[in-house]
Amino acid sequence: DNYEMVKRRLQSLRRRLVGDCCFHDKYTRSVENNFTKGYAEKVSEIQRKVGYCPRWYLPHHAVINPRKPEKLRVVFDCAAKFAGVSLNDMIYQGPDTTAELVCILLRFRKEAIAISADVEEMFMQVKVPESDRGALRFLWWPNGDTSREPVEFQMTSHPFGATSSPFCANFAMNKTAQRFSAGYDDFVVDAVKNNFYVDDCLVSFPTCEQAKKFVVQMNELLCKGGFKLKKWITNSEAVKLVFPFVCDEEPSVDLPILQNVTHRTLGLEWDPRQDVFKFCFDAPKKPMTRRGVLSVVSSLFDPLGLIAPTCLTAKLLLQRLCKAQIGWDRPLSEPDVSAWLKWVNFMLQVGHVTVPRGIKE
Repeated sequence: DNYEMVKRRLQSLRRRLVGDCCFHDKYTRSVENNFTKGYAEKVSEIQRKVGYCPRWYLPHHAVINPRKPEKLRVVFDCAAKFAGVSLNDMIYQGPDTTAELVCILLRFRKEAIAISADVEEMFMQVKVPESDRGALRFLWWPNGDTSREPVEFQMTSHPFGATSSPFCANFAMNKTAQRFSAGYDDFVVDAVKNNFYVDDCLVSFPTCEQAKKFVVQMNELLCKGGFKLKKWITNSEAVKLVFPFVCDEEPSVDLPILQNVTHRTLGLEWDPRQDVFKFCFDAPKKPMTRRGVLSVVSSLFDPLGLIAPTCLTAKLLLQRLCKAQIGWDRPLSEPDVSAWLKWVNFMLQVGHVTVPRGIKE
């Protein structure tokens, strides 16, 4: 029983919540959202009895995307150990049934009309059997009032942080496509398996009519399993007109294609207006050490190898530092600093480079 350990973690969280009102409000809204939408429930008196199995408590913490600092997600620490064991140690991760990332991106580049969307709160749409929910207990204050005693709750849906959640959600979505496939085009049914990377969908079509039909059918098909697609984006003004009929936006609302911004599609920056991929490289704030070089080089995400040649200089520098067995936190020599800064300045110019998304004229 790891109750006391999790309670200590909660008290540590409480100190931060009390000291930061903005953080407290965002955190509380995120947790309370689980109750409002039925993703979590209060543990009953019968379930609280000693001996009721399974019984495991999960600490939780905030995760904030640096690109979206206004958004806070509460994640359960399923890797937290008690007596040398964590929840993730004891649950089955399941096979990797996710489609290949590179294959999805290549198909996304194939045709003229491109569409992207993602599944809203995908993991949370899949319910955990009642007999297993005791392993997903957590502590929280009613209405976020930290002056009160914490209460026991438990997840009813698969949480972020559990190693089993990706497979379970992916399995449920594929099962939805199979079970309700009648009346839908084969491509739509197959796309659930082949064109989704976890909750992100990327597809391309040669004509607007095919693209419009896909949007309508895919939305209907997944809704039958409780999955809702959102953040529809396209490079086509004609296809864009279908979006208000499959999502919550009113027709008068400017949809993303009208905004002069890029959108991250499986790690790549896609500008739908120009229909190009862009590359963003921020000046590194890491120390000029072997550890700092490794951190920056490892952060470069280029699954299609579009800018691979520009990264070679930094990788060769890292290779040289490793061969010389330079200490991880030892400052680089003057020649290495010069080579590093020269490469960084060059990479800052890469942000002005664009690559067409489509491979057909």
